[in-house]
Amino acid sequence: MASAAFVNAQEGRSSEESVPPPSDMGVICWAAIVEIAYQVASRCDLGEQAASKETLSAYADARSALADRLLANGWEQDGLDRFRAQQGSADASTQELCKFDEQNDTGKFLLALAQENPETIMEITDSVLAIPGPPRWGTCL
Repeated sequence: MASAAFVNAQEGRSSEESVPPPSDMGVICWAAIVEIAYQVASRCDLGEQAASKETLSAYADARSALADRLLANGWEQDGLDRFRAQQGSADASTQELCKFDEQNDTGKFLLALAQENPETIMEITDSVLAIPGPPRWGTCL
């Protein structure tokens, strides 16, 4: 994934040592990352690694801005809902969503997303929203 949090988790860095996402990450890729981050951070009991209110708010704001862009570019609400269900497990039970292994790469990625700096979330969101043309996946990996 392209998130700075994922790169940090892979390389053992903290959120303070954030690295920028790839310059060719698209709106749809970032929307998928934001969706899983929002779902896990807002629904899972992450204890000491729980997202701050500011981080949750940044993900909610990013989620809304990305949805606006997708809907303004031909997506239908039911398609957006399916995307959110598929990419972020929005329709999964909380128990199912939160049963990830915190020690594998996916678990580390999800925990790092919950710790992402709110300013970074909005900077990446603004960056992908500034890409001209219709929303695209771009590079996620």
